[in-house]
Amino acid sequence: MMAWTAHRLPIVVPPLPGEALDSWVACYSARLRVSTREFLASLGLPGSRPTRMVTELTAEEEHALATATGLGSTQLVAMTLKSYDGLAITISSEQQRRLKRPPSWRRTGARSRYCPRCLESTAGRWPLEWRLPWVYTCQHHHCLLLEACLGRGNPPLAHGPSYRGPATPGLCSHPVPVVAPGGRTLSRCRHRLADGAAVTAELSPTGPILSAQQHLRELLHAGLSAPEPAGIALREIHALAWRSLKGLGTVLDRAPTAVHDVLRDHGGTPRAFTDLKLPERADQIAVGTAIAVIAHDRNDRASGEVFDWILAAVRAQFTSDGQQQGHRIDRWRPAGERLTARVIASLNSTMNFHQQLRFGSAMPRPRWPAHSADPARHRAAMIPALMWPSWTMRLLPTELTDQTLPHAFRAACSTLLLVPGTRLAFAHAGQLLGHSAPRRDRRMLDRLVQPAALTALASTLAQLAHALDAQGSPIDYARRRRLLTLEALRIDRRAYERLFREHGWKPGPGRERHMRAYLLHHLGVATGDRPVDSSIKYVTSTAGSSSRCLRGCAAFCRIRPWPTSPTIASVNPCSGSRPATGSRTCAGLAWSQTMSIAPASGASSPPTGPRRERQPCSALPRNMCGSSPI
Repeated sequence: MMAWTAHRLPIVVPPLPGEALDSWVACYSARLRVSTREFLASLGLPGSRPTRMVTELTAEEEHALATATGLGSTQLVAMTLKSYDGLAITISSEQQRRLKRPPSWRRTGARSRYCPRCLESTAGRWPLEWRLPWVYTCQHHHCLLLEACLGRGNPPLAHGPSYRGPATPGLCSHPVPVVAPGGRTLSRCRHRLADGAAVTAELSPTGPILSAQQHLRELLHAGLSAPEPAGIALREIHALAWRSLKGLGTVLDRAPTAVHDVLRDHGGTPRAFTDLKLPERADQIAVGTAIAVIAHDRNDRASGEVFDWILAAVRAQFTSDGQQQGHRIDRWRPAGERLTARVIASLNSTMNFHQQLRFGSAMPRPRWPAHSADPARHRAAMIPALMWPSWTMRLLPTELTDQTLPHAFRAACSTLLLVPGTRLAFAHAGQLLGHSAPRRDRRMLDRLVQPAALTALASTLAQLAHALDAQGSPIDYARRRRLLTLEALRIDRRAYERLFREHGWKPGPGRERHMRAYLLHHLGVATGDRPVDSSIKYVTSTAGSSSRCLRGCAAFCRIRPWPTSPTIASVNPCSGSRPATGSRTCAGLAWSQTMSIAPASGASSPPTGPRRERQPCSALPRNMCGSSPI
């Protein structure tokens, strides 16, 4: 309280804890035996109205009330709805101090729910929290709040302005039309609201409805200091709540025990509602919120089954509509990224391979795809046209009969890396990597990978794609694909002929073509349209090996590798590109970029004699097993 001054009112009416500003103004006016209009005019506020002041105080009103009553500015602001703006209510910025539709549930305006017993015990004083859409029970009397006056059935105004004498707290001030001798006019209902105590619905003090209300009160209180996390939690609970009310009318026979416990606590199933009008009755919001709080709390043992039941209710609603999976998930997006990710993960078993990849439903944290193609174009610059060999080894199926398929598998995997988190179709994604026949690569993928293994493949590729987005890549493969072509490469003829003379090889256009193709293949710019010439011999000694890595190596290792010689081929200086070196760590995997013309085989001459014995995985070149230079 402020120090006593000459401008202070001689009579003090302190506000009750949690009381609304208009309730306090009406009580103060009644104590001074004047109308609220006369009371505010005496403070120098002739044009102010309590119904707007309780929404938000102007600087002039705040100063006048503080000067006349001795209350501090902080205490006055706490009696208004301003602190809940954006959290539980929405104050219009276009219309002065008017309420728009709140973030959740219904528009309250000047209306308020009420507890008849509380009005009886406090002589008509109204708490501020009764105006909030999220408050629907009385914690003191363990009952649901009433929505309407029992006299005429109208939603009561907490405190309308009084013009013809002192206001009487505890009476309904809703305007009603009356016929007077001078014509039609408006009067006040003036029904005693405390008379509704006999019709209030009793609740169990330890039941799920009051427990959910206590949880919401804690969120609202926490939101005053940290509005963002509390607002996210309230949006998630609202999204679950109204869908659970839908489920009561469609799949109630499949509801888990926790849902029936809520209905028993309420005393029956609340009235149904349509999509055109969201629930606004206290009993509807009480039941829906209690079910939603159980599903939202991961620590509750019934959370999983209640959450799955809500999703089943949504699926039952849209099955006849033929709505696509993406459209169904899109309806959850207003609830926020966290709840949408949980919904996507729960729907993973109902998705096909492309949907699992796009939404990342098999990842620990799924993500909603972006509307633009910019993420895909940015990611295309970080990956080669053919998947890195080391990653291909990890993804190839264990049983590989046709050794010409891994090339198409690599092309398909690189194309699929552009799908997670985007809305690109497979064919469009392949065009970003320069593939002219991506559908053929997809058919090869279907031949190689069994349907049961597609979920694991989708999870791996989605996590790798998002890791690339977060960590980046040291190589600009889009620039390489643009500049490095067969025509951009030139051969040092003297070094080329000297190499062939030293090893006794017969030069020819075929070998030169193989060299160019292999270099492009090694630099990650070869496309999936045509593999490196089939005349190049690949290792076949691993065909019967039980090692998954060795089986995959059959498509990439050669019996007669080219000796390491940095002078054999080079990039045309006019192209502006040259092999890059560097290292980068991405998602816990070390990538070593050391560009060379030939695999690091360590052999300087073609092998002779009997067929080579199989090598263990640790004996294979590093770029064939552990990590890849491309």
